[in-house]
Amino acid sequence: MELRHLRCFLRLAQTCFPFPTLPHNQTKINPPILMSIHPFRFVIPLAVLTASFQSALAFSGASVPWLTYYSRDMSTNGTQMGPGYQPFTVEAESAERTCIKLSETGQNAEFTAREWANGLVVRYSIPDTPAGGGFDSTISVYKNGVFVQKLAVTSKYSWLYGFYSWTNSPSDGATRNFYNEVRLLGLNVAPNDKIRLQKDASDTSPYYIVTLIDLEKVPPPGAMPATGDWLSVKNAPYNAAGDGVTDDSAAIDNCIKDAITQHKKVWIPAGNYLVTHDITSTIPGDLGLHDVTIQGAGMWYTNLVGDPNLYTDQTRRVRVIGGGSNVHLADFAIQGKLNYRSDPEENDGIFGGYGTGSTIERIWVEHTKVGCWPSNSDGLVIRDCRMRDLIADGYNLNVGIRNTLIQNCTARGTGDDSFAIWPTTPQITQAIPPTQVYSPGYNTIDHCTGELNFVASGGAIYGAPGNKITNCLFRDISVGCGVLISGLFGEGTNYFSGTTTVSDCDLIRTGGYDSNTPGWWAGLRLAMNSAGITNAGLPGLTVSNVNIEDSLAYGVAIEASQPLDNAILKNVHIGNFGLAQPGFHAVWANPQAVGSMTLTNSTISETPKNESSTFAFNLDNVTVSNSLPVVPTSLTATEVRLQPGTTQVTLSWLPSQFATSYTVKRARSPQGPFFPIGTTTNSSFVDNVRGRKTYYYIVSASNENGESAGSMAVTPVLSTGITLTAGTFKDDSVLGLVSSPEGVVSSVGLGANTPSERTANGYLFQGYTDSLGSTGTYSGSNTTHTITVANYVGDRSGLLAQANTSDAAFSSVLNNVANGSTQDIAVTLNNLTVGKTYNILFLETDAADQRPRGFAVTSGTAQSPTLWFAFDPNQYYVGSYVLGTFTATSTTQTFNVGISYTNSTYALLSTVTSQLNAVLVGTPDGSH
Repeated sequence: MELRHLRCFLRLAQTCFPFPTLPHNQTKINPPILMSIHPFRFVIPLAVLTASFQSALAFSGASVPWLTYYSRDMSTNGTQMGPGYQPFTVEAESAERTCIKLSETGQNAEFTAREWANGLVVRYSIPDTPAGGGFDSTISVYKNGVFVQKLAVTSKYSWLYGFYSWTNSPSDGATRNFYNEVRLLGLNVAPNDKIRLQKDASDTSPYYIVTLIDLEKVPPPGAMPATGDWLSVKNAPYNAAGDGVTDDSAAIDNCIKDAITQHKKVWIPAGNYLVTHDITSTIPGDLGLHDVTIQGAGMWYTNLVGDPNLYTDQTRRVRVIGGGSNVHLADFAIQGKLNYRSDPEENDGIFGGYGTGSTIERIWVEHTKVGCWPSNSDGLVIRDCRMRDLIADGYNLNVGIRNTLIQNCTARGTGDDSFAIWPTTPQITQAIPPTQVYSPGYNTIDHCTGELNFVASGGAIYGAPGNKITNCLFRDISVGCGVLISGLFGEGTNYFSGTTTVSDCDLIRTGGYDSNTPGWWAGLRLAMNSAGITNAGLPGLTVSNVNIEDSLAYGVAIEASQPLDNAILKNVHIGNFGLAQPGFHAVWANPQAVGSMTLTNSTISETPKNESSTFAFNLDNVTVSNSLPVVPTSLTATEVRLQPGTTQVTLSWLPSQFATSYTVKRARSPQGPFFPIGTTTNSSFVDNVRGRKTYYYIVSASNENGESAGSMAVTPVLSTGITLTAGTFKDDSVLGLVSSPEGVVSSVGLGANTPSERTANGYLFQGYTDSLGSTGTYSGSNTTHTITVANYVGDRSGLLAQANTSDAAFSSVLNNVANGSTQDIAVTLNNLTVGKTYNILFLETDAADQRPRGFAVTSGTAQSPTLWFAFDPNQYYVGSYVLGTFTATSTTQTFNVGISYTNSTYALLSTVTSQLNAVLVGTPDGSH
């Protein structure tokens, strides 16, 4: 269907089934799906099945049999969170960047069902344990006010930390993978029923965060056909139990072996089958499955379940291995038990080579390393599958994949690309057989939906000729692109050639912050770099009928060290961008870009920004729209009682893209009506309130084109009342803080595009803007629970000025050492109160060159909660910091700080000059 017809279809659907109206500067292309378009079917000829899908695929993304209810659809007496766009926050990983937190007994989230349903899926988050590893809990389900049952929830398969490939230790900071999902069958919901999730007294998790709930009309389980030469794993001589307790691995193996040798098919009835080793062919000499059909009773009913006690052994996981042609997998689920990532270990889930004539249909995979990782296949069809909450990729077409179609599939909560075409070599990744059988290329990802990754992108193509991404929806990707076209990884000699196509897609709220590269990405990113291998670049790219809306950073970014030739963007719409912070562009070519791009018949919200002398934009019938400012985010409000009857409320928020001024409004209730009380050109405002009235505040942003919608409403919290001021920076080292919701403080250092982060005790490190040649200051006031950062970009010389505070000592230590060394420094804080708990910030800056820095802090048995490197995106690593908490045991406390000087890929100097500072930033009891 052409995009213009699609839009007409959606307008008709809007008329028949009205959706919530959004502000005109917050376009949402894909409304909630209002009907179960494709109910589950069993044992239907492929030709008929394909025809029915083609008629149903009437918009971008997958046609799915469930209806999603987002947090905005729910009423709550808990806390509404978001929208938030900053990395390492639960809001950023939430659907539509919003969620609801239930932290008190009786708090609930409730919505009204719009369709019949009997299956429920909840996407939720509960805390990690202090040492990591997670725990089990429950949450209560109600229908129409009547308790239905407890829903089992866990944090054992969420919460990852630190650098790639991440850890399970909260002390490593940089929290990600907040969410997990749980499903329930048999709820029996009618239209207008009210479904409620509630924290009851017996639900013992400290809090529950809910971002979405799916309701699905699940058909009955399938029965084994009476004809067709089927073998059931539950029948003699196999006798699988399907009770989730008995190990059914051998029974399934034996049934598969007989089916292959007798030319029959395998039926796995409804049940939970404990699997403790590979599902494959055990015939001597076979590489894996071939010439066999394995079918279950439905993905809600037939479950292949791993053993959590064995899952640390890569040979004891649930893995279906293809080893030849004519393999047909359908209608079952794989429930793995993996909660860490180790790339040297083999992949579980669906794996192996599928030759020719194979299909993978209606498979649901959870908690494995990858969902579907096929290799050496020509003409493989993957259709109607669901990949959820994985440690790595959802679907990855890698070694020797040719003419393969992924259609009408979904991926949610993956730990790498949702959908990837990676034509790499068997020397780089695992493949069956361990060689490239087919010349890769001409693969298509069509009518698929990818969302809520905690790493990487929605759709990615990394090489080979003629690959396509068509009719797809990628949304709410906080850490990567909607679509990435890149030579980033090793592909051998399988370079791009011919024409690579991206068409008829929607990229919504994508282009987030990636800590691995590191830097902010784009809705559509063209990164023609390579992993140390000469790359032929991208000789042909066509992007057509693509809508890029509400990108966190760039709309389109060209970051090319190899040529991008004959690139065409036509009928493309680029709307809002820079939701995370200002300073990005609708279309941007970085200084290393090589080649050219033609934009034709398109609407973009800013003239393309070209920073390269070796790249050219050609514009043909391009309209530059007049954009409203981005809605302000991260609004905070704190109050100080100055004298009887007077309260000072201080508001702070993140600067908005395109904003020239802000209007502050207040009301007596969170629903309004809100009335203006003042305007400002800054991202802060002070309101002096007479009396002890409680107000709610919102902020809107304005420019010459109009005014944005208002932010989320907030009400003030009482300040703890300290004020900090530090000295002037002469470098790019800047700050950002994050906190996992259970209160473990962690940190991340960022550069000139600093996002906003909040600590567990309410401190917010905000983004900043600066200009070349300006001086910057690090300052903050806990009266607003905010610390803001400004900085100096340009000259990398000079020393950090001595910083001062009115309430505690601030130690500054100059350090001159040779590259590659480690030096211990003692930092002493004075004038402490014995028994008082302090928050302490250690800040290290590089005053001379462009080297990564790291440091650890110890004091007795107390250890710093994290280690991180600060960086300036697309420039250099320049510093780091640690935020910790300690209880004073004497009036003078000494911290031992080890600073390491690490080699980098940049030019090195023989010596470095660094500055270390420490400052107390408040106490939990509010007295300091």
